[in-house]
Amino acid sequence: MKRTIIHLVSLLLFLSIGNSMMAYDVVTVNGIKYNAENAEVVGAEPIKDGVLTIPETVSINSKKYTVTCIDSSAFFQRKDLKQISLPKTLRKIRNFAFSYCENLESFTLPENVDSLGYSIFMSCAKMKSFKFNDKIKKIPFNFFNEDICLTSIKFSENLEVIEDRAFEHCESITELVFPSKLKSIGFAACASCTRLTKIVFPESLESIGYGVFSYCYNLTSITILAPNPPAFNFLGTNVNGFNIFATLDGNGIDFQDEKEANCALYVPESAIDKYEDTYGWRNIINISSAIKHITSSATDNEAKAFYELSGRQTSSFKEGVVIVKYNNGSIKKVKK
Repeated sequence: MKRTIIHLVSLLLFLSIGNSMMAYDVVTVNGIKYNAENAEVVGAEPIKDGVLTIPETVSINSKKYTVTCIDSSAFFQRKDLKQISLPKTLRKIRNFAFSYCENLESFTLPENVDSLGYSIFMSCAKMKSFKFNDKIKKIPFNFFNEDICLTSIKFSENLEVIEDRAFEHCESITELVFPSKLKSIGFAACASCTRLTKIVFPESLESIGYGVFSYCYNLTSITILAPNPPAFNFLGTNVNGFNIFATLDGNGIDFQDEKEANCALYVPESAIDKYEDTYGWRNIINISSAIKHITSSATDNEAKAFYELSGRQTSSFKEGVVIVKYNNGSIKKVKK
């Protein structure tokens, strides 16, 4: 029932976009369809061998254009698309551009893209890996919803916001380690990630949507380096009546007491009392110091972030004992 509602909402959004899609002339150049007025990519003819390459420039009616945008629903439900090469000139990808491309397996966002619409990769059932560039500050609504094979995500180091349902039903993800500037994550953002076992939030986290981990039955470890318990957010308003495991169904809110008892929450040692006294967080019975959750295994990967034992991020490897986070997402306690 829940998935049906999501699909109906998405369909209505898609139809509302589609009503305005034919308000321009379309020209086809080398198999790719463009808006004749501005060279925005609006689609393609049947794709041979599943591989599509979009050029940096295109000539339309004797005028040369730089390709900077893929329009809404340009490749919606294209089963013949398996791989795509995008130009460095690309700056914007609009809503639903690649949703329901069920054979698209991987995607690397070009370095100059700084504007993303919602539901762009919804229901790309074979999508396994995705790489953001560092210009992206927000992952929009429904972005990866129902990408059931997705396992590898390279986040932007400047990511600040994850909107509602962004990773919902990404059933193959087992671990998420978010970058150091993340401030908020929305409603049901990781709901029904049924294989998710571990998640790490940075010191910068300020707000978290209710039900962000609903139906995450295998989640056993949450690390939050924020010194203050993040506020619970519902429809843009901070509330005290929900928590991260809350689920919304026909019977109202279910707080999944058993799940809260089984999942451990690791926070800065100096902040344990705050979390234990804050509604929603105190529902989690097992709250302890993040230090106890630091792995002692060595790694050859380059260090990317340093934290004091309190959980506060520091700019360099200072003398004493610090927590080091590496590029591969691993964390260890190191003495210098």
